[in-house]
Amino acid sequence: MHLYMMTRGTVRETSRLIEDLTHVYMPVKTKKAHRDKYPNSKVSMIQLSVRPVQLFELVFPEEQLTNVMKTLGPCAAGLKGAKLLALRKALHATPLPKIEYDGILTKISKYAVSKHYIGTKKDRYDENGDEQL
Repeated sequence: MHLYMMTRGTVRETSRLIEDLTHVYMPVKTKKAHRDKYPNSKVSMIQLSVRPVQLFELVFPEEQLTNVMKTLGPCAAGLKGAKLLALRKALHATPLPKIEYDGILTKISKYAVSKHYIGTKKDRYDENGDEQL
C-alpha cells in the first residue's frame, strides 16, 4: 500500500518527522515459501519505507531565472499531461520558458534526486516598483 501525503513545515521539523517514521516497523504475514523454510515464523516485521515526493517553491529575483535553471540543470522526463496541468493550475503557475542549459552556474548536489519542473509564478511589485519576493 502506498499513502501519499504533503508536509509543510521547517526543514528541521520535517526531517524529524521523516526520521521518526523510519523507526516504525509493521507486521507483515509471511508467504508460504518463507514458512516452509521457517515453520514457526508466520509474521515478520518490516520497516516503514519513507520516500519523499516533495514540492518546493524556490524564491528569487525574476531576472535570475536563467541562472537558477542553469544551476538546477535539465529536469527528468515524466511529469506531463493532466497531472502537470493540474499542479500548474493549483499553484497559479505558467510553463517555464525555453532555457539553454549551456553550462552550470553553481555546482549543487544532484545525486539520486529526480527533478520535475512545474512552472513559474511572477512576483508582485509594490508601489515603488520593488519586487515582493
